[in-house]
Amino acid sequence: MSEGSTDAVRSSLLGLISLVICSCVPATPEPAGAPAELTEEIERYEAAKRAVLANMVESGLPRGERERADARRLAEGMVTLSGRILAADPEVPEFVSMEDGRTRSGLANPDNDHLLARVRGDRVYRIRGARGSIADLTLQTFRIFAGSSQGVDDVALAQLDVAADGSFEVTVSPVRAPGNWLRSDAQTHWVLIRRTYDDWNARAGAFSIERIDAKSRAATPLSRAEKLRQASENLEVSSRFWPGLTRSVLEQSTPNRVMPPRRGVGNLADQWTSMSLFSLSDDEALVVTVSSSSAAYQGLQVGSVFFDYFDPYRQVSLSRAQSHPSSDGLLRYVVSARDPGVPNWIDTTGHERGFLLLRWQGLRKLDPADFPTGKVIPLESLFAVLPPDVPRIDAAARRVHLDARAAQLDRRRKGARE
Repeated sequence: MSEGSTDAVRSSLLGLISLVICSCVPATPEPAGAPAELTEEIERYEAAKRAVLANMVESGLPRGERERADARRLAEGMVTLSGRILAADPEVPEFVSMEDGRTRSGLANPDNDHLLARVRGDRVYRIRGARGSIADLTLQTFRIFAGSSQGVDDVALAQLDVAADGSFEVTVSPVRAPGNWLRSDAQTHWVLIRRTYDDWNARAGAFSIERIDAKSRAATPLSRAEKLRQASENLEVSSRFWPGLTRSVLEQSTPNRVMPPRRGVGNLADQWTSMSLFSLSDDEALVVTVSSSSAAYQGLQVGSVFFDYFDPYRQVSLSRAQSHPSSDGLLRYVVSARDPGVPNWIDTTGHERGFLLLRWQGLRKLDPADFPTGKVIPLESLFAVLPPDVPRIDAAARRVHLDARAAQLDRRRKGARE
């Protein structure tokens, strides 16, 4: 293809991208007689919405239409998140569920749900919550909700002073407060609550947030121009961070080599994470073997190379409670596109490559002897490699299991939004 033809194709693709994003997210109307500052911020926000999708899809990273769809879906989810910035009021904050199937910012874990509240770093807030019966809980403050480098502070469930009935309060402020405290700074804009389920039938507690320094500091609502500026900044950082992280991980990863876990990924001091790249043909499987730890939560998932999660209604993840241990106590997962007929199947949903993540939460130390290992084998040889006591699952049993998974996920998402 000639250089001119290549430019024409690129121009057509960018035009299509603009059409897609404009049809997904309405343009921000400009009020009659808008001041110059507001006009500039509207133009910046509209440009950022177009750029985030172009940067993801035109990054040179997608391989095939399936991966282009992954990149497009993540970018559109980031734009949806930016709309939350425009709608939220940090003077009268509230927690909003991100479990709508559209809002996205990175590789969400199907074993988590997230509540997000808009705050100001120079204000003081009180969070009231309840522990419920979930496996773990984390509260975090962020400057920009795009990338781990933008985190300010985190507090895990094990660090909280919780009453006998499971209730607790946390102060969010730039200056240390008595009791449970979550630090903010002048650039803090977000409070995130991550609720982690081992058993998807577990009950999550409710949360509320209120500003408590209103008597000493009068409310000064953010102008529309300031909200637009912050929404644009979030999109601009996201559009650089996620493609850059994808490129870095792809360049540094050996396909199907299960990496040793690292502690503190994503500003989470008590979380260990192993992130690897799988690359499998239709007749191959990656068998991942790992010990069952004493962590508050342990789980495995697969997702796209653009850090977008695969369809959670399919078996793209398993927590420790959902996993079937072998008779030797080890957990063995079979990562493949085709159903191998075992309980611990991890469905790649037809993707030839993607990221494989194992997480341990609430764990200060992970012994190297407990690190995960992986081995690629032909699917036809699977049962020669697995222990003989691994159960078999037929199509009917799989359907029953997936129906139960869907019902549990629906209950969780409904509860998170209420």
